[in-house]
Amino acid sequence: MKKIKIAILILFLSLFAVVSVNADELGVIKGTYSYDAHPFINQPINLYKIADIKDLESDDKFNYLEPYSNFESNINTLNSSEWQKYANALKNYIETNNIAYDTQVVTDADGNYEFRELSNGLYLILIDEIMENGATYTSLPTLISVPNYDETEKKYVNEITVKSKIEETKPEPTEPPVEPTPDVPQTSDNAMLYIIIFALALVVLIGISYYIYKTKKEMNINEDAKK
Repeated sequence: MKKIKIAILILFLSLFAVVSVNADELGVIKGTYSYDAHPFINQPINLYKIADIKDLESDDKFNYLEPYSNFESNINTLNSSEWQKYANALKNYIETNNIAYDTQVVTDADGNYEFRELSNGLYLILIDEIMENGATYTSLPTLISVPNYDETEKKYVNEITVKSKIEETKPEPTEPPVEPTPDVPQTSDNAMLYIIIFALALVVLIGISYYIYKTKKEMNINEDAKK
């Protein structure tokens, strides 16, 4: 029984130590900004600190910083499935109130970026739209807690890797306008055709005129013979 109590005490102290040690360490947020293996180079990445963390184990652990004290939503009452909607609302709040970022870095040749020496708190990553090759790339706001609870390791970690969600928008193809058929100028071939038609008509007309003349002449000869 004594051994069991000692084991429970050791386990409790070890868990407390893990939380305490990680809570006191400065955090790191790493990420790669790319779309379909295409990295975006020299892209500014903006980081906003939204709240401090009072107590990792408390249900009310996040405490808003001054620029966000009037923000209506309470992060402490949201579950993980609501965080993206919350992040979108935070982005709108930041843009409406012209709140400046706390830290900015740019991506390297592989699209990688890194924020270091971050105190405990709730952070928001915002990335401006990119236009390349006629397409627009929009990154969804990313919300991160430092330290962050690792479900796999079952502990808090201070080095966090994030993957930004990027949406690609391409303009719909438009059909080229139908141009009116231009008037075809008269060519030499057309002129020759008209000449041939005119000549044939003239020949027919001469033939008819000759036939009428000959017929009248024969009729006159016959009348003279009768007399």
